[in-house]
Amino acid sequence: DLITAQAMTSFINGSRMLAPSLMVSEASNSSSASEVDNPDAAAAGSDQPLSTCLFEYSAKMVLIDRMLNVLSTETSERVVIVAQRTKTLDILQDLCKERGYEWRRVDGSTAAHHRQLRVNELNDHSANNVFVFLLSAKAGAMGLNLIGANRLVIFDPDWNPAIDDQAAARVWRDGQRRQVFIYRLVCTGTIEEKILQRQISKHGLQGTVTYNPESFPES
Repeated sequence: DLITAQAMTSFINGSRMLAPSLMVSEASNSSSASEVDNPDAAAAGSDQPLSTCLFEYSAKMVLIDRMLNVLSTETSERVVIVAQRTKTLDILQDLCKERGYEWRRVDGSTAAHHRQLRVNELNDHSANNVFVFLLSAKAGAMGLNLIGANRLVIFDPDWNPAIDDQAAARVWRDGQRRQVFIYRLVCTGTIEEKILQRQISKHGLQGTVTYNPESFPES
């Protein structure tokens, strides 16, 4: 792979960023451009399901795959992956099954009593080996406390920065005893870059209006 072990370790430790151009495997580079642009066609020409092909052709999936592999083999930490769409969670769920990771999932279709049970399973390190917690960004409102994990990945950004901020706060709450790492995955040259720019702009506007006393005239 083009992501070196040293680069991946630095990324996981929060000391560097990874360029999207490096987040492709050698297998992807050897594939034809039409296969990469059309993973459905690539899947049709092989015995692998579409989700498995996406593990190779999607830069984000390659990065997630490598990251989970390092964390599962070198640490005892747990990971929360937040996505805006349940279809994305389906693919991430297939990745967990393919790699043999113990996982739990909460989205809008999860019943309330099952939701709290899965949260408790993540937070209780002594009772189970849950490694990955898949979460829909808008599921659970403010009520999910996921302090059993200390690494959270925001797989795709939302136009509303409050959604991503709320997701990040899932693991950074009272009772958290580990150092927390938040990873935001954004592909340059795509609509995600524009979404991130709008988020930064909205945060700046919020700071000016809410926290800057100079923005209000003296009465």
